[in-house]
Amino acid sequence: MAAAPQGVESSTTTVTTTTSVTTTEVEHDKNKPKRDCRTMWSARAAFLRTKRAIAGITIFVVLIILLISLGGTHYLDGSSKGKIPEEGESKTLPQSNARRQFPGSIKNGTALRIMSLGASTVKGQNSPGDNGFRKELRDELVSMGVPVNMVGSVKAGKMPDNECEAQGGARVSEVFKRAKRVVPEMQPNVFLVNAGVNNALQLFELETVGRDMEEMVNYLLDTSPRSFVVISTVLTNTLKDCEQYMLQVNQQLWDTYAKLEREGKWVLMADMHYLGKDPDAILPSDITPDGTHPTAEAYSKMGKIFVKAIKRADALGYIQVPVPNGIAADGEAENLAAADAAAQAGDQPLVKRFAAVADDAVKWMSAEEGRKRFMLQRRAWCGVKDE
Repeated sequence: MAAAPQGVESSTTTVTTTTSVTTTEVEHDKNKPKRDCRTMWSARAAFLRTKRAIAGITIFVVLIILLISLGGTHYLDGSSKGKIPEEGESKTLPQSNARRQFPGSIKNGTALRIMSLGASTVKGQNSPGDNGFRKELRDELVSMGVPVNMVGSVKAGKMPDNECEAQGGARVSEVFKRAKRVVPEMQPNVFLVNAGVNNALQLFELETVGRDMEEMVNYLLDTSPRSFVVISTVLTNTLKDCEQYMLQVNQQLWDTYAKLEREGKWVLMADMHYLGKDPDAILPSDITPDGTHPTAEAYSKMGKIFVKAIKRADALGYIQVPVPNGIAADGEAENLAAADAAAQAGDQPLVKRFAAVADDAVKWMSAEEGRKRFMLQRRAWCGVKDE
């Protein structure tokens, strides 16, 4: 056989070598880990998740800083001072600080110009000296270093500072009418409302207790803008078949309170009924034989419950300095000074005014009789015993 030319042989060798290298590279590639599309997308997804996590943490930190800043400028402006409010009071802070233009507090001795609104229980019927809960209330506040002036057009009770705005038998709508006559001038910074029992007893305007109370509370807050309102539930009643109506009234009062509280109104609840939330509330055994009015001890309990409500108002920053309209900070000192002046001047109209005890309209037979009655009352106020 003829030998192949040298050039051809060389060419064949080159081809063989090239083929061998190619085969080796293929085998080497087979041993490499495959990076298919799924692996690539998985890596990208992990990277994106990491970025999202970092972004989320950053946003969370920024929000925390913003909330702390807002808390320092709004909620810590006095509204959160003191202890945490208890049951029955507003837990929603006011929607606006517009009412906080004249801030005061019990600690700073801000004068409390208190108007008690209601019916015979507010006047103190069946209580010693006809002072009702108002004396316990006033004495406890004064013991805390707070000047107090009980205001209203009605003088009821043997305590010197005995004014209120109450009328026996009055329903909520009638209490409201009385308030309209005196609130614009007197401008109280505290309202204590105990009304609704006569709606139940008379079975009249029973379905409108809540609506009437809401209208009255809004009027009080609008007309006396430096004030807050404490609504009281009505007491338990031991008269036959009456308790169901008292409970109906109280449900309406709670519903009204809840609505006003949601609206950010400066209103609190003083729960006087034993089925309610206050463990010191009035029990059936605390009611006198007339079935409606409380005993002396129960009146005292009512005063303490109202004081608790006022303390909660203070913790919420609701106490404002009263309007300077000429009404004295201390009602007892004011009344005693006026009584002394009347006695010195022989002013019969004033003598008659200060001699009236738990009665809106006392008629004297003569100026001399009025003076005698006045001096007896003056001795009782000052604790002077007859010689």
